Amino acid sequence: MRLAGPVEVTGPGLHGGVEATLALRPAPDGSGPALLTPGGSVPIRALERSGRGRTTRLAHPETGTALAGAEHLLAALSGLDLWDVEIHLDGPEVPATDGSSLPLAMSLLAAAAPSPDGRRIVLEREVAVSDGPARLVASPAPNTVLDVTVDFGSRFPGRQRFVWDRLRDDFLETLAPARTFGFADEVERLRARGLALGGHLGNAVVFGPDGPLNPGGLRFDDEPARHKALDLLGDLAVLGADLAARVVARRPSHALNLALVDALSARLEGGGASIRAGVS
Repeated sequence: MRLAGPVEVTGPGLHGGVEATLALRPAPDGSGPALLTPGGSVPIRALERSGRGRTTRLAHPETGTALAGAEHLLAALSGLDLWDVEIHLDGPEVPATDGSSLPLAMSLLAAAAPSPDGRRIVLEREVAVSDGPARLVASPAPNTVLDVTVDFGSRFPGRQRFVWDRLRDDFLETLAPARTFGFADEVERLRARGLALGGHLGNAVVFGPDGPLNPGGLRFDDEPARHKALDLLGDLAVLGADLAARVVARRPSHALNLALVDALSARLEGGGASIRAGVS
């Protein structure tokens, strides 16, 4: 798909709580997602990336122009296969909306039009990254498959696994609605670090000892695992194209997801992966 017109979404960010307007515009065919900076549009794959602070932050090293909280937006672009987009943000953080990618995806879908197949990154050899018990392994596959396991031990929601297949599972129904989450006993610690300042039960799932505190409960029994898959999809989209690979993720995080992006980028430069048009 491609944008046929502009899209704007306004609201506070999850961590900073500062209101900002996210503006998306059509970009030239084949350009991929790009961030508008004072010096012009810069492809997101060329920006400095950080997964610290429970979010993904992309920044231009010279101008300081940044896109914090990028993962839900990029997941929406990837999930809709809508890549040629220019991104402008007039504040420090992407609006949190309801804590998922669904509102952003629906806004994009309303302004999108069909287009020929886009670009795919075809992986030719396995790539793995790890940090203690956390591990991500990307293997060659015909299309994107995310196999995600989270494990919180005895703490609710415990251990969950979710598998998302781009060709089998509808993004808008199975992945986009999954919301970010946290634990009630860590809220004050997070806020003391300047995080979750814009968080509330309308844009995040908050777990107490016995389950979610949100009045409506969970959207899916395995919503935490689905949200981690959503985050992974968004972080992989930093590559600027769909990844044809099966990614098995155990205890993923933004930092580890971006370490996999770094390793995949090195493969692209070294010949262990290639970008092709119209590969499904």
